[in-house]
Amino acid sequence: MGPCEKQKQYDLTLVASDSLNDNQTTIVIHIRDVNDMPPVFPQKMYKRTLKEEKAPTYRILKN
Repeated sequence: MGPCEKQKQYDLTLVASDSLNDNQTTIVIHIRDVNDMPPVFPQKMYKRTLKEEKAPTYRILKN
């Protein structure tokens, strides 16, 4: 791993809820040493609200 890759993997917990139910799943991000440029996120936090009938393949956030 290069100098920017301090961890090989990140585990995130995604929680989805509505007025009656909630559920969660784990998202695993594997880091590959493709280049040594650090990742850049313009915002510290991203929050999205989705309608319940959206398709499972609906893109929540795009780069």
